[in-house]
Amino acid sequence: MLYGNVLAIVFSILGFLLSLQGVWLMSSALWPARVAASARKLERSMIASLLAGLALAAVAGIVLRVLIRAGTAGQLAAGLLGLALLIYAGIGMAGLVTLIGHRLSSPADRDRPWKATVRGGVVLGMAYLFPVLGWFGVLPISLIVGAGATTLTFLKRGPTALPPSHSEPVQYNDEPAAAHRELAGASR
Repeated sequence: MLYGNVLAIVFSILGFLLSLQGVWLMSSALWPARVAASARKLERSMIASLLAGLALAAVAGIVLRVLIRAGTAGQLAAGLLGLALLIYAGIGMAGLVTLIGHRLSSPADRDRPWKATVRGGVVLGMAYLFPVLGWFGVLPISLIVGAGATTLTFLKRGPTALPPSHSEPVQYNDEPAAAHRELAGASR
């Protein structure tokens, strides 16, 4: 394999991981209440999000298969629907990486709440790099869990809270470091 080919593969992978960071940060900025709700859902039960995501993936797979067989217009519609589903799952994945980032809390988060999303995204992105298990296990499962978490936020019962103003930082948990300490103390 030529050196240029190796560099092309490495930079393609790095570009993919950086673009995921961008989708997660964009989701956190555009839909902060939905991302915070996704993080809360994932904190309570990741299994429920996985099951909801599997159901959504099954329905989406059937719809995409029908559209792909419908000719050129159907293939275009399938491509657009696939991109919309990736953004939809990206909202829940932003909640997942925010949850991971909050569990790896830092004092710098008080001034810059977006750092938890970046930190969690780096951790999840490094997990994607693990050969075979990361590619065919962690990546698809995180997409499915993200789609399920987003779906569950729409099924919320009771009054819907107004989204926070853009000037206030969004936190799904008042004291993420305290929750992390409680979990660490319970596991000992």
